[in-house]
Amino acid sequence: MTRVVGDRPSVMLVGDTLDLGGTEGQFTQLALRLDRKRWDVEIACMRPEGPLLKPLNAAGLQPWRCGPPSLKSPLLLGAIMTFARRIRARRIDILHSFGFYSYILALPAARLAGVRAVVGSQRDLGNLRPQLDRMLHRFALGMAKDILVNSEAVRDVDLAGVGQVRAQVERA
Repeated sequence: MTRVVGDRPSVMLVGDTLDLGGTEGQFTQLALRLDRKRWDVEIACMRPEGPLLKPLNAAGLQPWRCGPPSLKSPLLLGAIMTFARRIRARRIDILHSFGFYSYILALPAARLAGVRAVVGSQRDLGNLRPQLDRMLHRFALGMAKDILVNSEAVRDVDLAGVGQVRAQVERA
C-alpha cells in the first residue's frame, strides 16, 4: 500500500466521535481546512458517527472506525497493533490525536509505527476522571512528541509528570 493519495506529506487525524462539542468541532475544522493540494489527509475515529460526519463526507473525507468497542476490552492490544500496521502501510508522516479515548489507541500505535510527528491535543484538566483513567491518560500522552493545550492550567496541572514532552498553548 502506498501513501494515502500520493507524494504529499500524509497526516492522520484521530478523534473520539463526530458528535457536537468543542474538541470535535476543532477536529472537524482542522480536517476541513487542511489544504489537500499540500497534504494527504486521513480521518479516523473511535466511533465515526454524529452530526459532524456530514460536512466531512461532503468534503470527500471518509472517517473510518479505528478502535475496539471498549478500551477495557482484551482486544485493545490487538487493536493498537492493527492500527500501527495500518499507519505504517499508509506511510503516515504526522498523526494528531484529539481526545482521551483516541490517545489510548492512536498514540502508542503511532510510536510503534515509527511516525515522525506524533501530536496530542489536550483541552481539559482531566481531573474528573477516575485515577486509573488519569494514569492511562498520562501514559498515552507521554507517547506524543508534542502536545497542544488550550490553557496554561492544562499544561501545568494535567501534564505534570508526563515526561519529556513539549507542550504548547494554542492561541485562538
